[in-house]
Amino acid sequence: MVVSQTPTAVDVSSYKLTVGTDGKKHYAVWDPAKMTDGALFYGDDKALYQVPVKGGSSDGSKHEANFWDPRLKNTAYALVLTPNKELVVTCNEQDKTATYTALSPEEGQKVLEGAKILSRRFLRLPERLMRDDKANYYFIDRFRSTDDSRRDFRLFMGPRGKLKMQPLKDIVDDSEGMIFSTKTGELRLVTGRDPRWVVGKKELKLINVPLDDTNNVRLVYLDLGVYDGQPLGTPCDELP
Repeated sequence: MVVSQTPTAVDVSSYKLTVGTDGKKHYAVWDPAKMTDGALFYGDDKALYQVPVKGGSSDGSKHEANFWDPRLKNTAYALVLTPNKELVVTCNEQDKTATYTALSPEEGQKVLEGAKILSRRFLRLPERLMRDDKANYYFIDRFRSTDDSRRDFRLFMGPRGKLKMQPLKDIVDDSEGMIFSTKTGELRLVTGRDPRWVVGKKELKLINVPLDDTNNVRLVYLDLGVYDGQPLGTPCDELP
């Protein structure tokens, strides 16, 4: 099976979509009753990307969707105020908000007809993060897919803010662990043992930096330099 490594078209025919704008050429598109089922999009008049939603709630007049944005300490959310036909986005702090006011049905339809409606924009997934005792980081990410056969690993190395991608000569990935071979050495992640960077006969033990910790995830997206300048496809892309 061929898996696309770019966003793909989304069928929105089952949604009753409202199009809102912040007045700065950014658009949010939503179906209040189905945001947690995928009916939340964000972008411009050329491309609207599906915003990954982690959960939400509704009381009839207000519909809230908590969406994925790993750059934030706290949950980002979009709140639809149905009577006012507005969507208010909050990113981390209460002063980081944006309001999207609904366009007329005719204006909204023009936006939907002119823009591609696509799946989530950011398709990389952090796999492992390690460092040595000299503050050099070793970071592995992969293509985000439900198809486990399409892993597409990448290895980055370097000090904080200056990690560089390393061309890989070979990859081992089996039940006993992983080995990533580069021109300068091998990163060995052997099951049951500490990760090691191996150059010839010399082995440097590495420290695992757990990615189930929110602060470490923010480190990956904000401070390592791996994803600098790459929008994630959420409304928080535009907020400071």
